[in-house]
Amino acid sequence: AYHVTFLVLMQLFVLQRKSWVYKPFLWISMASLAALPLFINFFIIHLREMAVRNGGAASGSFYFHFIAIIPLIALMVITTSNIKTVYHRIKETATWILLFRIGFIVYLILAEFDHISVISGNTKHYGEDIIAANRYLPYSIVFFLTSLVLVLFSFAKNIKLLRQLSLMVLFFTTLKVFVIDFSTFSPTGQVLAFWIMGGFLLLYSFLYQQLRKINFDNTPSKKERSSRHHHSHAVAENELD
Repeated sequence: AYHVTFLVLMQLFVLQRKSWVYKPFLWISMASLAALPLFINFFIIHLREMAVRNGGAASGSFYFHFIAIIPLIALMVITTSNIKTVYHRIKETATWILLFRIGFIVYLILAEFDHISVISGNTKHYGEDIIAANRYLPYSIVFFLTSLVLVLFSFAKNIKLLRQLSLMVLFFTTLKVFVIDFSTFSPTGQVLAFWIMGGFLLLYSFLYQQLRKINFDNTPSKKERSSRHHHSHAVAENELD
């Protein structure tokens, strides 16, 4: 938490964009964000197991990590915004920044959901049984919502890559539900999950078609673009005359 807060304060109040250390510092901040899924969360998992097993000081250390989420999200938003500004001339920067933000938030939700489920559950296996249960339907719900967020951003920002990723996430999540998740449900649960899945897929299909129609209606045709080009060219010639 202290390291993340330091990085946030440095970017907000200390570093100047013209400074030679500004860009390296941004990438140090990005590396710190990337360290969450690669290294830091494994340490938090160790603290969680100690808290479940022993309590005491380990519990305090584990619960303290929830406070660190606020400066962590602040660091993600500030750093990605600054990188987007610094590298605005690179066409794909905005797309990759958006993907990083979505991926970071999704990972954070899944990780913290696991932590909260374990620490609030009654288990003698330090959370392995609860974590295994989370891998099924709860994770699938998060992935379905992620596909929905991706398709909304894809049309809002007119980014084809996001639409493709959204369809991929939707496809593999649906496959996961039918191949893996259904085996863990009771017969009644399978029927209920089937109806929920069908409803979500219908909602996704409806939103996709509506957003595609709106995007198509707002996109000028080749004839309109050509007419605008000739008009602007004629205006420029008249100004020169």
